Amino acid sequence: MELALPLTNFFNFTLSRGNIPNDWKVANVVPIFKSGKNNLADNYRPISMTSVVVKTLERLIDKHIMKYLTDFKLLNDNQHGFRPSRSCVTQLLQFVHEWFQALDKLGSVDAVFLDFAKAFDKVSHAHLLYKLECYGVKGQILNWLRDFLTSRKQRVVIEGKASDWLSVTSGVPKGSILGPLLFLAYINDVPCSVTCNTDLFADDTVLHHHIERRSECNLLQQDLTSASEWCKSWLVTFKTEKCEVLHITRKKRSNKMSIFVE
Repeated sequence: MELALPLTNFFNFTLSRGNIPNDWKVANVVPIFKSGKNNLADNYRPISMTSVVVKTLERLIDKHIMKYLTDFKLLNDNQHGFRPSRSCVTQLLQFVHEWFQALDKLGSVDAVFLDFAKAFDKVSHAHLLYKLECYGVKGQILNWLRDFLTSRKQRVVIEGKASDWLSVTSGVPKGSILGPLLFLAYINDVPCSVTCNTDLFADDTVLHHHIERRSECNLLQQDLTSASEWCKSWLVTFKTEKCEVLHITRKKRSNKMSIFVE
């Protein structure tokens, strides 16, 4: 309780000025092993260990921005990641339900499962701030977020040994409170770039078309090309080796699908 008043005053001071102390913008990165060969850097997830004090302020900001985006329905309704009362299960239930509806009508479904390559690390700060402003996040809070993202530094720490400090020029800090929300804002318009149904859990994206006629078989490829153009515009890429294509049908004989993922 003794810290409540001084922290409140300090938080209000940083928000009013639109900047934060440099000590809040440095992070020790701890690599967490995911799977595969343990001697490959790509098989580790970097988690940023940042100041506990700034995380307290981040949580307050995150709560208010999320409420604003939710109240005004600015977040795409098909995004299930990092949102209250949603999960990978709700995403799965949604697109499986749509697939069964298509099959019940004697149609079929073409689907592609997409994964972005190092999505959290490739977020362009300039592009992200532009999108936040378009969503109505402006003024002092936008200035604070700009300062929060810029001039960051990090180093890798393993078993007490630390690397040299390096500047962070892109991405949202993994392990931060605001990182997931900022990422959602960055990829929020992916469904707007395509005509098919789109279901997302953070960066895991499923594009799927209900196919009733043979002439519709190329629709998924057209939307995949559009999604690739979106990636080029916003400086991210697909991890092609993790992308999967699926054709769902009740027919014994069906056209073989050939989809190109850039």
